[in-house]
Amino acid sequence: MDTVPPEVIFTIQHLVAKSLEATWFKQYQETFYSCSPVSSESNLRGPLLLYKLKTNAWTAFSSFIRSVTKFLSALEDRDFRTEFEDYLIHDYKHFSQPCAVRSKAQQSSDISSDGEKFKPKMRSIINKTVIADFLVNDLSFYMECERFRHLADAGDIMASEGMYSENDYAMLHQKAELIINIFLHSNLSSKLMINTSEAQKDGILQRFASGKVDRTLFYPAMMDVFPVLIFCWKKFCCLKVMKHLYPAEALRNQKASSRLQEQHPFNLLRKIKTVRSSEVKDAILRFSTQHGVILLLPQTPHDRTPASQQPSAR
Repeated sequence: MDTVPPEVIFTIQHLVAKSLEATWFKQYQETFYSCSPVSSESNLRGPLLLYKLKTNAWTAFSSFIRSVTKFLSALEDRDFRTEFEDYLIHDYKHFSQPCAVRSKAQQSSDISSDGEKFKPKMRSIINKTVIADFLVNDLSFYMECERFRHLADAGDIMASEGMYSENDYAMLHQKAELIINIFLHSNLSSKLMINTSEAQKDGILQRFASGKVDRTLFYPAMMDVFPVLIFCWKKFCCLKVMKHLYPAEALRNQKASSRLQEQHPFNLLRKIKTVRSSEVKDAILRFSTQHGVILLLPQTPHDRTPASQQPSAR
């Protein structure tokens, strides 16, 4: 055996095993009862589960694509978008949970630009901490980024045909700068006006400063706000269906009164408080988080007349 190499020993062992299997395996198998139909189905359970998993995954992916398409097409409707924005502003308790975790960036937004105290509403949506006051900004930011991506795609098509000029690139650059100045580096006390991280914001600002302005510029921030918006949109659609089918139960579950009348522009104008002051010469529209929208108007000669000099009504 010392002179026999291991390869020959393994070959002999394999041949002996095959000979034993051919001679005794059938007799050994006949000692057991015949397999029932249930056991035969259990043998197919593995491939069947794998097939169902693949089918369900594709069905879920197709459903997600359809929901995203419906979401983007629905936002083109002005009335629908106004109703959805009102839902995000007033009914945030319907689709979110309270959260007490606050970062330094969020604490810096406690003081607004006019010096008044402002405490952001921290909520948890799909295990993500967000500021409820910024959800409408997230929606506007996502739509503006979609327009920016369409503009960049049109520029690529024009460049492939040799029709892309410096003016087109300047327009794309100006659009990106406008989005940054409004949402990522605002003039307000809270520079970041959307629910994304400071790291994502710094990365976008660095890419913009280096001149890399393309369709992927705002992609990381878009992926931060998009899942939350889709989740809120599904809750909003479910609530609309419940209001249509079961109005009383929908109002009880929502725990908030309907504000459909407040969406009308004339009703919004009625909420503007008008104050006449001698310190202003022209009409000024001022906004504060405590008092809302205030319209300052200069005093008229009739307003400046003392009450004692005015003729008494008889």
